[in-house]
Amino acid sequence: RSSLLYQINESADPVGKYSDQDFHAFKDILAVSSSRCAKTNTLATALMGLLPTGVRTVLERWNEGTVPDFPWNSYANDAIPAESYILAVVNTHISSLSSSGNFSVNHSLKFLLHSLVTFIGEHIKLVIHYPCIVSS
Repeated sequence: RSSLLYQINESADPVGKYSDQDFHAFKDILAVSSSRCAKTNTLATALMGLLPTGVRTVLERWNEGTVPDFPWNSYANDAIPAESYILAVVNTHISSLSSSGNFSVNHSLKFLLHSLVTFIGEHIKLVIHYPCIVSS
């Protein structure tokens, strides 16, 4: 959220137009403004219509990018599967940093968050089935 708030501040005309109270409100709105969650979609749509144009633009740019998925099993037949997987992830991460004209870490952050959630989702099963791994 801090990256989005920074971009909102930078896109304001003039820069610094919003007060601290505005940013606290934007932060709270960002927490519930995902259009991808079915339970908050109606609220997000209603809130987006009330936001200033610059804020909407920043949020639309955040939501427009897709995140590639790297299933681990697609590299299982490589000589060193972990190396192939890591190189693919790093290559996508670095190319996302240099893909846009204006530097922004948003796509990279989104990719990192997606990778972390995917990693945790795939490995939480091990913790459930083998609780001795956690206690060791």
